[in-house]
Amino acid sequence: MSSPTITEMPVVELSGTRHVSRETQIFDLLVAASSLESEIPREFLHEIDWDELLRQARHHSLLPLLTHRLLESTGGSLIPNELRDQVRGDFQSRLRCNFGLLEEMKRILATWQNHGIAAMPYKGPALAQQLWGSFALRECSDLDFLVRREDIALAAEVLAEIGYRPETQIPSWLGSALLRDASELQFRHMKSNLLLELQWAPAPRTLAISYDEEELWRNRISVSLAGLTVTAPSPEDLLGLLVIHGWKHNWSKVIWVADVANLLDRYDLDWDRVRRSAAESGWRRILSLGLEMARRVYRVDAPVPVDSGIAALAGEFEHNLRAAADSTYIHWHRDMLRARDSLRQQAKQLANFVFTPGLAEYSAYELPRWAAPAYRFIRLTRVAAMISAKVTE
Repeated sequence: MSSPTITEMPVVELSGTRHVSRETQIFDLLVAASSLESEIPREFLHEIDWDELLRQARHHSLLPLLTHRLLESTGGSLIPNELRDQVRGDFQSRLRCNFGLLEEMKRILATWQNHGIAAMPYKGPALAQQLWGSFALRECSDLDFLVRREDIALAAEVLAEIGYRPETQIPSWLGSALLRDASELQFRHMKSNLLLELQWAPAPRTLAISYDEEELWRNRISVSLAGLTVTAPSPEDLLGLLVIHGWKHNWSKVIWVADVANLLDRYDLDWDRVRRSAAESGWRRILSLGLEMARRVYRVDAPVPVDSGIAALAGEFEHNLRAAADSTYIHWHRDMLRARDSLRQQAKQLANFVFTPGLAEYSAYELPRWAAPAYRFIRLTRVAAMISAKVTE
């Protein structure tokens, strides 16, 4: 099967024939800039609000891509003179920052390897290289690593030896509960203030997502990153991670849709494995939602059916993207539930969300071991307070 390709961008007439809102003009420009197969039409930049364009690019984590595409176009002649030096300086500053992240990533991987810990760089420079062909083209502000659950404790100990400290502290006896109920731990370097995330699952237990972690490790691939060979999720597994991540955040940033579209364009996926994994693990409609978002925004097609409910939900998310609108807290949870495969999954997610404690609860109160069941009550009262506050706002 040949890989889907990004088709021709829809023509947007910006002068003369029809009125185009400022929001549509900026959105279409951001989409064109994040479609590496497409040219940025000069007419997109006629009478553009540059301050708003750059603000929206920051919001959608597309600033590196946008500035790179603009600067490569005849030396940046599309950018107003008064902004060109600023844009070029910002891009070079981010490039230096990404170099620093890359060097730190190498140091951490080498240190873990010396202790027998396998890790996959995830997001950050590695994802930029895997999807966009250069670690300079995707916004990177921290480091993320996938580590097996059984290696998390040792990986954390090694991080402490090289200057990292947990962002939150929990009683040591809660370690196994945290691995069961959470999906990541955050660490901060004491000198550089760099944030690092250790992840072992794509979502916490509160969201009731089943994911075959061993299949992820069994199918990992090698990726060349600035002269270093690192392991990374296979394209099929990376697609699963990306669509689950987008679903968790109501697909509220264009970069997350662009990542999926670019993955579909770059790789010839084993669609039988993708569909089987999603069906067996219960996130078939979450997969369909992510692919439908890529189709709507970037005109990329994939051989996965989309039902009317998912099509409607994707349409709402696309509208919110175009209007730069944020979901309310209640709508955020409601829309995640709308993408579940069955009523049983919806009920399980609701129950888990209400009653399953996580890092926030474990770190907020240091209870003795015999009082561990109280963490469920703490979670329930905390969720009730959050919902009550949002309803009355």
